[in-house]
Amino acid sequence: RRQRQMCIRDSLTAMYKPKYTPKNTKYSSTQSSSTQAPLETFDYFLILDFEATCDNNRQFNPQEIIEFPTVVLNAKTLEIETEFHSYCKPVHQPQLTKFCQELTGIQQEWVDAAPTFPEVYDKYDSWLKELKLVNNEGKRINFAFVTCGDWDLKSMIKEQTRLSGLPIHNYFKQWINIKNLYGTFYNRNPGGMPKMLSYLGLNILF
Repeated sequence: RRQRQMCIRDSLTAMYKPKYTPKNTKYSSTQSSSTQAPLETFDYFLILDFEATCDNNRQFNPQEIIEFPTVVLNAKTLEIETEFHSYCKPVHQPQLTKFCQELTGIQQEWVDAAPTFPEVYDKYDSWLKELKLVNNEGKRINFAFVTCGDWDLKSMIKEQTRLSGLPIHNYFKQWINIKNLYGTFYNRNPGGMPKMLSYLGLNILF
């Protein structure tokens, strides 16, 4: 279940050229523009793509994260070094809708057998510390999250941690939106993932 992450990786790799190194990369942020971090270089890109409970014909509230995946991409070699993956058992509305299962490919029995979000959240933090991407004080060390859009880290992680009564880690508060990077690099409207990949001559993975 790494299709969208691999598509993000391929888009990032296609744009990764000597004239456009990581030091030219700007963050999206939950902070105001006046307090955003300066341009910086990275050793790793962490490609993150949540899936959440949803339905197609009504406002689904509250949404809960049901899949928490991250692929670690070496910024120098552009090779995948490791990954984190866990499904999360939804608590407020534990039954997945038919639409949600068809959209995400996630089956009810997978989330039924999964740990709850607080357990996965704690495991994820420990994983980052084991990789020495985050120090014991919770400070990010020379990596950037990469997402396709701002929803994952601007909205969903904030909503989920609020629902679970957990503090949001500071390292989740800045990220690279691949759509913004694509739009800046190619000077064109990124649209969605299929449109970006088509322009780059890449196939979407299913």
